[in-house]
Amino acid sequence: MPDERLQRALARAGFGSRRACEALIVGEDPGSPRWLAGELLECAVLYRLARRHARLRLSFDRRATCRALAAAFPFYVNSATYIAYSRLDVSVLQMFADDREVGWYGAAQAFSSLTMALTPFLGWICMPMLARAIARSREEFYGLLRRVLEYTLAAAIPVALAVALGAQLWTSAAFGEKFAPAAAALRILGLTAAVTYVAAIAACCMTLLGRGWRLTSISVLGLLVNLALNLALIPFGLHAFGPTGGGGVGAALASLGTELFVTAAMLQVVGRDAFDRRSLGRTGKLLAVCAAVIGLDLLLASRTTPDSCEPATACAHAVPAATRLHPTVTPTTTTSDRNTLTTRTSGCDEQTDGSAAGR
Repeated sequence: MPDERLQRALARAGFGSRRACEALIVGEDPGSPRWLAGELLECAVLYRLARRHARLRLSFDRRATCRALAAAFPFYVNSATYIAYSRLDVSVLQMFADDREVGWYGAAQAFSSLTMALTPFLGWICMPMLARAIARSREEFYGLLRRVLEYTLAAAIPVALAVALGAQLWTSAAFGEKFAPAAAALRILGLTAAVTYVAAIAACCMTLLGRGWRLTSISVLGLLVNLALNLALIPFGLHAFGPTGGGGVGAALASLGTELFVTAAMLQVVGRDAFDRRSLGRTGKLLAVCAAVIGLDLLLASRTTPDSCEPATACAHAVPAATRLHPTVTPTTTTSDRNTLTTRTSGCDEQTDGSAAGR
């Protein structure tokens, strides 16, 4: 099993390089003692593991090193570009909105990151399987790719729908009522997760197909598209939805638009063989069920009584049903009860209008 041990060691080394890239993007000084000590310790441990399990010996070949660096350079640029445009929205949002708006959007981003829990599955399991398949034949590679996309979407779409429909509940439970304006951005970011999964799989396929520079060029274009969308949609969101979550809505729409552009460009390079009638049919049926759940949620929300806040709607089982929490104040509430709950329902109309606009 030396190959598997070597793959794990190289994966750890790749994590170290990505961490260095992230440090450069966010402005952390790579020469700081804490950063340098961590990297030196990681290199020492990895070198010892490589000698023990893979029987590698340190040597320097200038020509081979140059060839390896030249081959890896497009992937390094791609990673740096992706990290840059994934954080660009917050920087642009700070230009147009106050700290509260940035905090609400940051909360929505933090919770939406939970929808990417399947990402390690793609890197640790799917990509090695696809690499072995393409080494045997292109037909086997595309056959496996179709099933990977089908099953990944079957898992990602319901999770994204659950986050989007239950945004009001999730933000209240995770961050408190003060972060209620983050729900509108979370609805959009939750739906973005499904598109991001397809983009991640397509990027792996482009790597295996030897299209590294095409992947890098698409990421660079995605950075420019993301910047343009943020500059256009964040002011629009603030104007259309107000300064209580509107900027986050614009930033979330820019993120969704960027992912759609990048995913479409990557799939065009990968080819039409990435999908077949079976995968398209099952994904279409799943989207139809999701549309029915969204319609049910909107129908229930339209029947909300005027005296009550918008109920937090959650998709407990994503596709089978959408659950809806009852409002705090019901039509049968007595006058004394209404006076007692005045402080809880203050500002309810404003929250309802903002949430309806977010939907």
